[in-house]
Amino acid sequence: MAPKEVEGLVNTYEDPAQCPAFQNGCPYAGLSVELANVKATEQCPAFKDGCPFTNKSPEEIKELLESIPKSHKQCPAFTSEGQVKLNVCTEGSSLFEALRELRTDLFLQEDAVILAEELKKGTHSVHRLAERSAFIKRYMKAEIDRETYKKFLVSLYFVYSALEEALQNCAGNPCVSLVHFPKELERKGSLIADLKYFGVESLQDLKPSPAVQKYCSAISDAAQSNPALLIAHSYTRYLGDLSGGQILSKRIQKSLALPGNEGTKFYSFEHIKDHKEFKELYRSRLNQVHADKTLKDQIVQEAIRSFELNINMFAEFDHVVTNPVVNGIHISNEHIELKWALICFTIDQVSLAKLMREGTHKVHRLAESSPFIKQYMRGHVTAEVYGRFLVSLYHVYQALEEELTRHASVEPVALIHFPNELNRTEALIKDLQFYNGSDWASKLDVTPATRRYVEGIRDASERNPALLIAHSYTRYLGDLSGGQILGKKTQKSLNLPLDNTGIQFYTFSNIEDLNAFKNMYRERLDMVESDESLRNAIIAECIRSFEYNIGIFSEFDHTVKEESEEEKGLATALKQGTMAVHRLAENCDFIKRYMKGEVDTESYGKFLFSLYHVYKTLEEELRKNALNEHISLIHFPEELERTPAIIQDLEHFHGPNWKANSIPSPATQAYMDAIKKLSATDPVLLVAHSYTRYLGDLSGGQILLKKIQKSLNLPDDAGTRFYRFPRVNNMNDFKNFYRERLNAISVDQRTKNALVSEAGRAFELNIGIFSELDQVQESKSKSRMELGNVVLVLAWIVLIISYLYKFGYLSNLTSSAF
Repeated sequence: MAPKEVEGLVNTYEDPAQCPAFQNGCPYAGLSVELANVKATEQCPAFKDGCPFTNKSPEEIKELLESIPKSHKQCPAFTSEGQVKLNVCTEGSSLFEALRELRTDLFLQEDAVILAEELKKGTHSVHRLAERSAFIKRYMKAEIDRETYKKFLVSLYFVYSALEEALQNCAGNPCVSLVHFPKELERKGSLIADLKYFGVESLQDLKPSPAVQKYCSAISDAAQSNPALLIAHSYTRYLGDLSGGQILSKRIQKSLALPGNEGTKFYSFEHIKDHKEFKELYRSRLNQVHADKTLKDQIVQEAIRSFELNINMFAEFDHVVTNPVVNGIHISNEHIELKWALICFTIDQVSLAKLMREGTHKVHRLAESSPFIKQYMRGHVTAEVYGRFLVSLYHVYQALEEELTRHASVEPVALIHFPNELNRTEALIKDLQFYNGSDWASKLDVTPATRRYVEGIRDASERNPALLIAHSYTRYLGDLSGGQILGKKTQKSLNLPLDNTGIQFYTFSNIEDLNAFKNMYRERLDMVESDESLRNAIIAECIRSFEYNIGIFSEFDHTVKEESEEEKGLATALKQGTMAVHRLAENCDFIKRYMKGEVDTESYGKFLFSLYHVYKTLEEELRKNALNEHISLIHFPEELERTPAIIQDLEHFHGPNWKANSIPSPATQAYMDAIKKLSATDPVLLVAHSYTRYLGDLSGGQILLKKIQKSLNLPDDAGTRFYRFPRVNNMNDFKNFYRERLNAISVDQRTKNALVSEAGRAFELNIGIFSELDQVQESKSKSRMELGNVVLVLAWIVLIISYLYKFGYLSNLTSSAF
């Protein structure tokens, strides 16, 4: 059923002069469904000659009411005076609603395009782009001053004036009338009140900016070309105001210390009692728009354009320098550079997403190292065990999503609450039905660890709803990251069909780009207004959430089978299989001299050029294959990628024009070609090169760092950023974690042998580069030796001549010559 009308709703679509369901003609016209199928009109004498309400005055309709059978009781659409009323049918809705809903159902049978859903999906990317604009970010961080906010209100005044005038002029259009709620939604009056509060006395003195003029023209053009396109502008503005706009209202109210709703009446919808209920009604009206696919596509495109027009309008404020409060201190415009430096420093200091990530690093690794998860990652999970695991997840997500919904209007929760994109309960029910049958609900035993987790969520919700952020972060971002690997492992180990049957829990059908969504989610976390005390509490709750998860995992540890020698994993095989060639590489003359501090700046610079080409190639190919089920397990671009660091080192030694000398040597080119060929023919073997390079950098590379820093007398990290991993908190922990991920790579023995062989080849390719550098060093040493010999000979000659002069031999010889 469509949502019931909001109490007191004024809607121009409901014209009391005639039946609103039929005012634009029969609502079933054009459909391939006969009216005989409409149960409401069967056997009714009043309809025997067609619709009795069409082209009839109230007096004529009053006469016709007498022909309606007594079994119908009173007419649900009209009073005895012929006026429209909202008495309900037996199902609890008005006749108008019942007919309109039936009309919608019949129409959707013919065209399955749901406009509300299409608008949401179609504008997803540009919506996120709008939220990430510099102006909106500063707005959310309370960095907007009164003058800037007033100018923003002026822009909105012109936009809403144009939009609401266009909607009013086109209110008779059957599409526009469905979403036209002037009493509930119009903002122009509220904006005038807000502008007066901020000192604007004369509206005639206001002028629209270029971006605003363009926005208003677009609205006018839409109204003239096809009024139905106004739906797009109405949807973009009003639903935005009822959603994210409510958060913006609280931010500006707090940052400008505004009393009550003074200055923020724009965000107040006094004629809407329940925002959520109204938004549901609005979306249901969107879905009742009678339009073919072409028109609906045009409406979606117009909505995208509407967002773009908003982004352009925001951009006009990006350059505006405000006077925000930084750590309680107002910074004047006279110190712009200092101000922005302080802002950036402050923002970096209080990045909640970063603090949560760093604060949970150890417990996160501990969770991933549990025996159950390690074996899960190796594909050692049965349908029976997985089914029981899903039961625990069901109880956890049911509790979490109930509490998030309960506190959805609380600002910290509202910022990260994305039920349509993230909620997992319904997906878990589908999976439980698949594994446990139709009576799945009778098999929902709660284990002790699961009970503790559920109680922990409920307790956090009661103590402080903001703590739910911790549980949301831990669960959902985990599902969008490592969970995607677990989903593939489950699918493969249980031989599930490729349509995601049985792994709906890991499937986020309403998120187009998981990485983009995770970035947006982290940005929302950074928008959470919090002091140090709250941040610490959230991080502590995150750790507790991971511990709850570990508790659940431990209940499944007994399901883990003992490993045979053959199953001990790829990490051990790689280490043992490359031991000999590893030692050979370490004993190259270049590395020996490196360890003795005998490498000069020129040789080290050439070494960096080779590393640049190798890592650039490797990291490009790893990114290309990042979705490969094996590579994804060991691909950590944020923690490991070296190319940017090498570029900084090259700039240190060779200046900004370093690329002019960056031609790869023959051995370097051979290394690059080998990587590219693997990427094209057998990407899984890139794992071997990742292992050889990155684990080497995290191990022996740290010794090389100290040696080169000392031998070249380098200050701080200048010229040695290649060896530094700022995103890796503990190198030993990370290396252990990396090895565990290697062991989670599930391949047959033939592929495992190929990986070991390729790792040996990677060492040989490195040795080739070292040999080239050996030759350079030997050539230089030989040149120095030859020069030294010449100098020594000359020194002896000078000494002999001096001796001869001293004893007069040369003087006698000189005089006799003359």
